[in-house]
Amino acid sequence: DNQVTEPTSQVQPDETIRAGKGASASNSIIALEPIPGASPSYSAAYAINDLGQAVGESSTSSGSTTAVIWDNSTIPQDLGMLEGDVASGALSISSDGSVIAGISRDATTYHAVRWLKSNGAWLIDPLPNGTGCFVSNMSSDGRAIVGTCNNTFAVVWLNGARITLGTGSGSGVNSRFQAVGTNGSPSRAVLWNFATLPVTETDLGTLGGSYAVATNINDAGQVTGWSENADLVSHAFLWSPRKASMIDLAPGSPITGGGYAVNDAGKVAGDMFPSTQHGGYYDGGRKVVDLGVLPGYASSFARALNNKGQVVGWSTTFSFSQTRATMWTVK
Repeated sequence: DNQVTEPTSQVQPDETIRAGKGASASNSIIALEPIPGASPSYSAAYAINDLGQAVGESSTSSGSTTAVIWDNSTIPQDLGMLEGDVASGALSISSDGSVIAGISRDATTYHAVRWLKSNGAWLIDPLPNGTGCFVSNMSSDGRAIVGTCNNTFAVVWLNGARITLGTGSGSGVNSRFQAVGTNGSPSRAVLWNFATLPVTETDLGTLGGSYAVATNINDAGQVTGWSENADLVSHAFLWSPRKASMIDLAPGSPITGGGYAVNDAGKVAGDMFPSTQHGGYYDGGRKVVDLGVLPGYASSFARALNNKGQVVGWSTTFSFSQTRATMWTVK
């Protein structure tokens, strides 16, 4: 799942990770269901806001996937897709729950879209010049949507108008006109400022290795992702604009990991590889929690968290024959 490195052999968690492992008295886990009547084989959650509304995608009775919202329920609502398309997925939701961003696709091409709430119904709206573009995320106020077009350059739609950020891929955006993503070879984590034009680009550095990947940014300008450290291990990081440097969120650990989401308090959700891939929760370098997997599943992926300690993603079986949207609550 775009993770830069994985362990070449099975490793054991260090004591920091072992102390916070899995569902416990301070960590609960539940499954989010696919659409009723659809194939139960696939659902995945990609974002959650402070209202507890989660969005993602689910299999349908026809075998395709469709964008859905779990609106404080384990049963999702189908958001639909553009006319003539065959699949869709919801990737982000605004803090007030009025805007959802994602993609709709035909047999060959992605289309960047958003869903707007109107009189209790969700209406799909194609973004301008969004053909061939994949949406990654949206600002908390719903005004800015970031993505990648033609697998070549990062873009942001600000109030519907598309702005090119630069070469590479766009993955996160906040309400302060800042976006993050990755460019170069080896990969470098970058921050784009599009408050005024031309867009400016800042390299965020690394944890001591050769590469870094930026995935998300909060409204305070804190950035997460993963970077190779001096020991050539990929770790989740938190970049702070105050210090203009990265903090290793699992210092001293031999386990590969990465961050995918950062909330207003600087808490991070992402992945780690204690053996198979597990969702992980990172508390500013002070605590690392292995979120574990749904009972009967082998691996998990954490992709978003809110300010109330709710984390969403999915769990999969060994054969990937079953994938189920998952919610963890970390206290």
